[in-house]
Amino acid sequence: MSKGRPIVTLLAMPLGNPEDLSLRGVRALGEADRLFCEDTRKLHQVLQALRLELKPGCRVSSLPGDEEWNFNWKYLQEDAEKLGTDYHVLLVSDAGTPGLNDPGRALAEHAQREGWELRALPGPSAPVLALQWSGGFGMPFVFWGFTPKSRGKMFREFQAALKSSGTLACFETRHQVLETLEALVEVGLGETRMHLCREMTKTHEELWTGSVSEILARAREKLAREDAIGELTLLFAGEGRASGAAEGVQDPQAFARKILELRSLPPKAASKVLAELSGIDKAEAYRMLVESKESL
Repeated sequence: MSKGRPIVTLLAMPLGNPEDLSLRGVRALGEADRLFCEDTRKLHQVLQALRLELKPGCRVSSLPGDEEWNFNWKYLQEDAEKLGTDYHVLLVSDAGTPGLNDPGRALAEHAQREGWELRALPGPSAPVLALQWSGGFGMPFVFWGFTPKSRGKMFREFQAALKSSGTLACFETRHQVLETLEALVEVGLGETRMHLCREMTKTHEELWTGSVSEILARAREKLAREDAIGELTLLFAGEGRASGAAEGVQDPQAFARKILELRSLPPKAASKVLAELSGIDKAEAYRMLVESKESL
């Protein structure tokens, strides 16, 4: 019998709607000899919803994020050698992309060190979906993770990331969303534009758009009424767009007047002129032009 080898695959799982699982993901689930997941109950919910079955003999192990660095991954090589052939190891998230605030990094690093074949199957990602859905606020796009739970050093670093990015994405919990938005208002960022994406791909998904102060008021109202707000991904407009918009717009009022003056031009031509005047990219100029028309 030939010596077996582990083949490691990291698979992104649906955020809410099981039908978002790719065909390649379905095949990977059916081929797995060993499967790691955060919560076996959530895995089986997806399998049942799609009427999928795992490979006979597939061993399923729960691996929460705080335990992946303590797992002895070397046993996978021993299991592969016992099998004597390719040994398909699959790691899936509860929802979203492994390694992006989900387990996956520890196994990926071990596989690279050992020279095992390592694969990654694309799929749902909450920050990317939020950017796709809302349009974001321009590049560079920065993902922070969960927002800081205190207003100390980490919160100051969060503020710095917000100022240096074009769009800053982060996850938030219903228990902390009010505190985070209140803290941003207190440091003078109440007028910062943002998108709040809740329950993405689920039955009651919603996209809220407005200033931090406006979204704070709306979140307060909803939590007071229902005491629930769902899974949240937040996108904030930063000041560090790669095009240099912050330096290009010295007089916001004059810039707004210029937008109105250009309304008679075709949209593409107007956005090109605005981009040249302000230093922002054409897509952002086009958005501002559209918003100025809608406000009339």
